[in-house]
Amino acid sequence: MSSFFKKHAQHIGMALVYTGAVLLIVNFLAGWSHINALQFLALLLIIAGIIVHVSVIKKSGNY
Repeated sequence: MSSFFKKHAQHIGMALVYTGAVLLIVNFLAGWSHINALQFLALLLIIAGIIVHVSVIKKSGNY
């Protein structure tokens, strides 16, 4: 599991960002904008994805 995460961490970070963005879009289009828990979950996914993505780039020396 650890080697899988190390190998695909940059892609996992971007997947989290995309998932959070899609969740926000679906939340808006479905009319669930009054449900704050979904918006908070999307925000957490986006922030976690950014943190993972930036940390992987910094460790690889491309930053």
